[in-house]
Amino acid sequence: MSVESDVALHLQGALAGPPYNATSSAVRPGPVRPASQSQAIAGSVPSLCVFVLPTGGFTSVPFVDGGAKGEEERPTVQIVVRSPPRDYDTGSVWAEAAYRAINLTPPAGYHEARAFSGGPAYLHEDEQNQHVWTINVALRRATA
Repeated sequence: MSVESDVALHLQGALAGPPYNATSSAVRPGPVRPASQSQAIAGSVPSLCVFVLPTGGFTSVPFVDGGAKGEEERPTVQIVVRSPPRDYDTGSVWAEAAYRAINLTPPAGYHEARAFSGGPAYLHEDEQNQHVWTINVALRRATA
């Protein structure tokens, strides 16, 4: 599975219960997509949504044995949280929840996850009056 899919699955689990009750369509790997006009259609993109994008990462590091037993991968992702139109507060709560869910709590298969900042970074209000936050995260996992 890709790093963005791993992180999205991790966030889906963290945001699934109350008070967030996120559906799987509300947390998705891949680029930011516009909100669908009809939320009733399968696969539609809700206005309140979390996207996880790969951002490259750092060079893999071989283990001390010269890499004979594997190496440590160090991928990075950007998490983008988008609020419903004109609803800064709900978006802010989801951004904070996503930050708490990933910072220092790595997804399955990873041994470290660290955000680059002390909390979500507010970016702007877009042309649909939706507020946007980002969280940049570095992860680490061993490969055989």
